[in-house]
Amino acid sequence: MAIDGRRRMNHRPALVIATLLLASCAGREEVDLVLTGGKVAIVDEAFGIHETIVIDDARVLAVGDAGLADRYDAARRVELDGRLIVPGFNDTHTHINGRPRRHIDLAGTESIAEIQARWARASGSPDTGGARTSWSRSQDRSRSARPRAVRAGTIIVSAYELDGRRWYPGCMDAVVGVCLDDAQARESVAVDRREGRAVLRASPYPRPIPGVPKERNLNGISFAVANAAGCLAAALAAHPHVRTADGAIELL
Repeated sequence: MAIDGRRRMNHRPALVIATLLLASCAGREEVDLVLTGGKVAIVDEAFGIHETIVIDDARVLAVGDAGLADRYDAARRVELDGRLIVPGFNDTHTHINGRPRRHIDLAGTESIAEIQARWARASGSPDTGGARTSWSRSQDRSRSARPRAVRAGTIIVSAYELDGRRWYPGCMDAVVGVCLDDAQARESVAVDRREGRAVLRASPYPRPIPGVPKERNLNGISFAVANAAGCLAAALAAHPHVRTADGAIELL
């Protein structure tokens, strides 16, 4: 049977395209998940921001620009539409109790007078019969828990003071107390002496965010404690036998 040469030629581009597509698919690695088109923030030294993240077997395989998504054959692909992803982020900030004993329940109050009355009952003003304050209860809990932790070899790192006021348990013996120092670098601490004991001065700033001025970043005593704890952990890594606050500070 005669075949029209023009028809035979028309099939060739289709065959070439199909061959290229098959070759392209065969060369792509199969993975479980690709998320693309967003902001993937990875916590490296540069605090890099990428567009695509590739995940396989519950592990991050790669991060990169939008073109990275085309190099993998994903069982599931998600378009992020500009949303933020922070892979591997662990939030170590926690509250042991959902409602601490110093909590004042203001549910149902309808006036400033009612709020003041509940505050008075909780804070131990004279018209409540001298009820003990939540601050004194907090001190008692710190005093009872600290010796047990110290005997177990736990090194407690906590705020020593803020705005001229002592903080518990950071101001107690056998605890590493921390004070704010705006001039201190995040990666280091300075040892100071307050009332005959050593305390640490640490930066109140977290890791810098690209494009955000330092003064606009979050800051505070919690970050200073975290930075001091990180410096202590680095120093203690080579000295696991050190199990006291004073011994840890001496390593610095």
